[in-house]
Amino acid sequence: MNVDEMDLVSQLKDADPLRAEVYERARTTLRAAMAEPGLAPVPEIVPARRARNRRRGSVGTLGKVGVGAGIGAVAAGVAVALVATSTAQPASPARSASPASKAPAVNSTLVSLAAYIKARSGNLPGNASLVIQTDVGMPSPGNVTYNLYTDSGAYYGANDKRGITAAVDHHENQDLNARQVVAAARYAATGDLTTARQRMLNATGPTQFERLLSDGPAARKKLWAKEMAKVRAILQAKHAWPQPVPTDKILRADINGTIWFNSFNALTAGAGNPQVREGVLRLMSTIPEVTVANSTTGGQPTLTITASPALNPGSGLPAQVMTISARTGMPISSVWGTPGQKYYSDTTWQVSRVWMARVRAGRW
Repeated sequence: MNVDEMDLVSQLKDADPLRAEVYERARTTLRAAMAEPGLAPVPEIVPARRARNRRRGSVGTLGKVGVGAGIGAVAAGVAVALVATSTAQPASPARSASPASKAPAVNSTLVSLAAYIKARSGNLPGNASLVIQTDVGMPSPGNVTYNLYTDSGAYYGANDKRGITAAVDHHENQDLNARQVVAAARYAATGDLTTARQRMLNATGPTQFERLLSDGPAARKKLWAKEMAKVRAILQAKHAWPQPVPTDKILRADINGTIWFNSFNALTAGAGNPQVREGVLRLMSTIPEVTVANSTTGGQPTLTITASPALNPGSGLPAQVMTISARTGMPISSVWGTPGQKYYSDTTWQVSRVWMARVRAGRW
């Protein structure tokens, strides 16, 4: 780790831990300016997990951060500038109906599927969802993880079923952001979409995006300069200085991108709950940069949901393509990038409902 990165870490010691979504948004903002050789490619956002055997390369955040220490530190610096922690200015209640988060026209295909799921959903078996996730591509080819999300909000992660049983038996509940994004998705199932977007946007912490968007040119420039001054040394060391004042278009894309990332994580964490799937589909239907097409996977009807690179303005990052069941909304796979190219990952999920008592007893 470089000296400037150590300085940044020391500056962050009194702040709340930075969330993975914050790193992702900050990192994509800087990607074009920081195309240094040797940096590891950035994979897609994936659900939370923390394998108990750390030597197998597990990731303990809500989303992979497969980057070198340098770009990670810069992302952390910009995250400080853009995201309010408990030590920074809190989000203003007056902004709850901000034009930045108001829902645009919805995608009827996703809304229709949400309504279909609602009409057919009944009582859930079990009291937890088991998500078996397999990753191909960067950064961990063939990596399989077992992720257990309880209906009460607890999370347990391991490399196999035996590890999950041990984690539950030893009460190794990991405090991640899954609870917040899942709660926002559940509200979105029946709530007002404008409010639902706001809740999902702020599920992982209030951002500065809306404040910057609502400010006039002079005020925005002043605020941006103030926030960037906090991380100027880091940005200069990484040849990413100066950072231009973001335009309205970029800020709106940042808002929609955050809603997409948080909704994606909510779907993979709460896939076992039909209400979560309903809410995520309704939220994704409001993002203009998201398109939907009919498809077939394994002989079954599916929907292919594509998140355009426009959600990462100026980053040069590829689109993210997610496939879900056209009957249940259950996530099946997500592809980020193109096989054989630098930025690529392919994730598949198997979702089932389980009883915690049986997991604890090792009988599942």
